[in-house]
Amino acid sequence: MTEEVPELREILFDSGGGTREDILAAAFDALQKHGYSEVTIDAIGDEFDKSQSLIYHHYDSKDDLLLDLLGNLLDYFEDRAPQKRPANPRERIEGFVEVAVGFKEIDQTERGPLIELRAQAIHDEDYREHFVRSDEAIQNALADDIREGIEKGIFQEVDAERMATWLHTVSIGAAFRSVTADDAWVGTNEEEVREHLERRLYR
Repeated sequence: MTEEVPELREILFDSGGGTREDILAAAFDALQKHGYSEVTIDAIGDEFDKSQSLIYHHYDSKDDLLLDLLGNLLDYFEDRAPQKRPANPRERIEGFVEVAVGFKEIDQTERGPLIELRAQAIHDEDYREHFVRSDEAIQNALADDIREGIEKGIFQEVDAERMATWLHTVSIGAAFRSVTADDAWVGTNEEEVREHLERRLYR
């Protein structure tokens, strides 16, 4: 029997991190319910089981709070997630494709709000800076996995940075399309990505 995979909320907010983490969890819930344009401090307060004044004590605005939420997600990716990843670099690449391209084990309701927040980067420098940092972190991790696979002789000699950039960009495009279409195309897209990796990366 396959072990049930925790939802993103459970992964991010399971450590008893105190008031700040409780506020971020409330923001996560409110964002899921209302989306970026409709979420407000009041809506976040409705999901928070303590005084709403604590939110204003920690954050100056909705965007200040949501940027901290995004930062918390990135901190998890950089600090905690690597400890849970497989030792084999091919398994890590395949796991990325499964989740980020095939959307396995992802609650579909979580994709939309994250895409909405990325879209704010078009006009907001703070969001832009966050997503530049986030994209660099993901691409660097993928490139490190590819370089490790090359060193171990299980990957072909490729430009690791170039391959990582392509793979991450495909995942972003898939995420954007997923919020405006049904999932009929997802399997075909994932299959094409896997075929490309079989030809160009794996030995």
